Amino acid sequence: MDGLAVSSMPDSPVRVLVVMAGPGLDDTRDRLLIGGGDGTVGVFMGDGRSYTMLASLTLEGGVSSLSLLGVGDDGALHLLGGTTAAKVCELRLSTAGSAGRVVQECHAGVVRAVCYSADSSDIFVTACEDGGVRAWDA
Repeated sequence: MDGLAVSSMPDSPVRVLVVMAGPGLDDTRDRLLIGGGDGTVGVFMGDGRSYTMLASLTLEGGVSSLSLLGVGDDGALHLLGGTTAAKVCELRLSTAGSAGRVVQECHAGVVRAVCYSADSSDIFVTACEDGGVRAWDA
């Protein structure tokens, strides 16, 4: 695939936020990974003009990033996905079934305070403007 044009559909409530192109399962078809503003992550297979969705799942928050980790022996795609709800998720997309799990949650708002441990500089607590508090062990 030499290029990809994505146009916005003004009447659609779902915006495409992330598009990744990659090799297909054979030499004649392309694979697209698409993340939407509604939290949907989808895998599409096609020929450059027409695409069919093979697998999908929905995350909390809009999809803000996708990173392909690899392809399993069974053809399943393994990805990391970031969301506007400040979550990082490990994803497995397959025609046999898709699944995701949260591997990291972060603050969704502005961090207003940081407090370090007196005993160790790699342990600290952060406080967010929305009232969220998190303890970190770096």
